Amino acid sequence: MLFVVTLATILGALFPVFFKKLKLDPALMSAPFIASIIDIFSIFIYLSLAEMIFR
Repeated sequence: MLFVVTLATILGALFPVFFKKLKLDPALMSAPFIASIIDIFSIFIYLSLAEMIFR
């Protein structure tokens, strides 16, 4: 959980800068990408921990 929150914070800070360099509106582009990536990482981390516990 701590890793997911840390990752979300880092991506939330970096994506707007990245999109601004690409001349895209950071406010419109960041939210969908951050939400999708954090969801994917959360599921991956959850399943990895479950695999380690039940192994």
